[in-house]
Amino acid sequence: MELNHILKDIEITPELLERTNPVFQTAKFTLYQLAASGDLYAGKIVKILGLTDETQGAKGAEKIRPEMLICNFLMMETRFRGMMQYALDMGVKNFVDLPCGYTPRSLMMSEQGIHFTGCDLPAVVEEFSSVIDKIASPEQKKYIRYCSVDATNYQSLRKAFEGIDGEVCISTEGLMMYLTDSETEVLCSNIAALLKEFGGCW
Repeated sequence: MELNHILKDIEITPELLERTNPVFQTAKFTLYQLAASGDLYAGKIVKILGLTDETQGAKGAEKIRPEMLICNFLMMETRFRGMMQYALDMGVKNFVDLPCGYTPRSLMMSEQGIHFTGCDLPAVVEEFSSVIDKIASPEQKKYIRYCSVDATNYQSLRKAFEGIDGEVCISTEGLMMYLTDSETEVLCSNIAALLKEFGGCW
């Protein structure tokens, strides 16, 4: 009874969600690594978000062997760049990033005339869409939009696809490892339904 009273008085804010969900810090660390690799857009986003070595340093990171850090860095960089290049090589016109996290992919895609839909949790979308709005040119903004989405809820996911015209390329880079088996099954079913309607690839 006393616990329920305490919980009722807690205001759920984006900051609270971020502090209690490690996924947010993982997404920001990915961005931070991209900036460290020399990506100019990532560098601008890092500056606006106020990310530093202090904010992105993980507890106990000093105990990680340097070669492990380098391997992790290369894996994340390759995954991000590889997905980008794959989409460009396929000539996609609509790219749905689920989850979009904090990466500059929307800016890169819009430069290529690709319609980008970034889907993520409300706390991410609320914070990050305003950052992108500060950086994107008027022309880029025509190709970019962000949506709050629950990937395991079909209606929530389908709503994000409103206004998309033509086939889609759906990326779930960085999502699957956070889902349970049952959630993965639901996600796969949702994506299959969307591809059946729109066509394209996952």
